[in-house]
Amino acid sequence: MMASLGNRPDDGEKLIALMEKYGIEPGLDKETAKTARVGRFVPGTAPDQASRDQAMEAVTRFVRAFTYENIPWREAQQSGMLWAPLRKPHENALDPHWIKRGSVTDVEHPELGKSFRYATSKWIGTATGWTPGRRAPRLNRGRRHGRSPDTARRAGDRP
Repeated sequence: MMASLGNRPDDGEKLIALMEKYGIEPGLDKETAKTARVGRFVPGTAPDQASRDQAMEAVTRFVRAFTYENIPWREAQQSGMLWAPLRKPHENALDPHWIKRGSVTDVEHPELGKSFRYATSKWIGTATGWTPGRRAPRLNRGRRHGRSPDTARRAGDRP
């Protein structure tokens, strides 16, 4: 789970309310939960590191009280906090939302008689769209063009 605290003046209060709603002791009061609000910091460089660390420790305890499937991250977002799940690439490839928006697409491999899922777009645009390309090249595909691994282009070669 990715969570950002301190970008909005009431992030700490929202965190306390969310934790209390789920019966988890926040370990923070409204004053302790206040964190620096002057942008992002490299870990350990925030002006008020103690309160930020306490708030992030509270987020960690909250997240650990749930499984990936049932953590209320959308509820945190709806309350105005910046939270998002972090997943491995292969987990995204199975997500119905990512499939629907075209972020991943099944690409046919006729020689194998099946398809494989490829990442095919980064975002949805209003003016242009991503077009899924062809499949990955087959091993030694360049041999059809008179090239073999022994004669393949080297970094310094020019076309």
